[in-house]
Amino acid sequence: MSDKKSVVLITGAGGWLGGVLAHELLSDPNTPNLHLILADIVEPKAPEGAKAVTFKADLCEREAVEKLFETEFGVPDTVYAMHGIMSRGSEDNFELGLKVSQFSHLIMNSRA
Repeated sequence: MSDKKSVVLITGAGGWLGGVLAHELLSDPNTPNLHLILADIVEPKAPEGAKAVTFKADLCEREAVEKLFETEFGVPDTVYAMHGIMSRGSEDNFELGLKVSQFSHLIMNSRA
């Protein structure tokens, strides 16, 4: 088993898919010594027993994104950007949907 630390950032971690991903990574023998950085608009819950930090973060704000890359775990090796406003939420407020589902990803990509 490797002693190499794997640092993974998951945005949208408070949602169903982000939570499933965190659990799957924890159970995967190919990701030993996993350190999770979990973020969402509501503070996500870390899986039991995980080495994790959680953030309630508005990822449309550059400062909030910066904090995700400056944790005690260091810079993430891998980023799963899974946040967004889906379906009805983006239909009801197109401008907000565009801001969250597109522009926030541009901010993330410029930092990663």
